Amino acid sequence: MGMIVGSHFNTWPAIKNMGIDVVGTLENIGIKLEFPVTDHIEWWGLLLID
Repeated sequence: MGMIVGSHFNTWPAIKNMGIDVVGTLENIGIKLEFPVTDHIEWWGLLLID
């Protein structure tokens, strides 16, 4: 079960909802996603620095 967030104002939006092309961004750094997922799930994160 996930962690309970005290306020929805403190949550982070999904990167795909911010207009970031997740598949394209991963392919640009050499990571190929394959759909449908049949073997195992891999989790990826993105750190944005301004």
